Parts: sequence; C-alpha cells; structure tokens
Amino acid sequence: IDLYKMSVEYAQMKYPEGNFIQGDFLEYNFNQTFDYIFCSGALAAVLDTDNYAMMASFIKKMWSLATLGVAFNF
Repeated sequence: IDLYKMSVEYAQMKYPEGNFIQGDFLEYNFNQTFDYIFCSGALAAVLDTDNYAMMASFIKKMWSLATLGVAFNF
C-alpha cells in the first residue's frame, strides 16, 4: 500500500503478478492479517503534525495486522 499513485503504478509495471494498493495505510481496512508487515521509509516522513503520534499509530496498526512479526526502518 502506498499513498502515491506513481509508486503503485511503477510497482504494478515491475511486478505484474503482485497485488498493490493505492491508499492510506492508517485508513485502509485490510480485512485480513498477514504473517509479517514490512515498512520501509514511511516513518521518516516530515509532517506538519506530530511525527511521534503518527509513528506510534503506524506501528500499532502494523502489529494489529501481523501474526508473526513487524519490521520497519526510519
């Protein structure tokens, strides 16, 4: 899942067998869990709001969707 349409389009072009979603991770209803959740770079965004609150929300949702583990970088 990615907010940016161009990123999703590029991923679909490069990996046509993949399933890619354009949307807001915090708002999207996945209706399923996953073994692992990986997040690369999204937590490094500089926002006009409270970055720590956004990071905490991301990590909390990642854990709610993962059955085995979560990995992320900043």
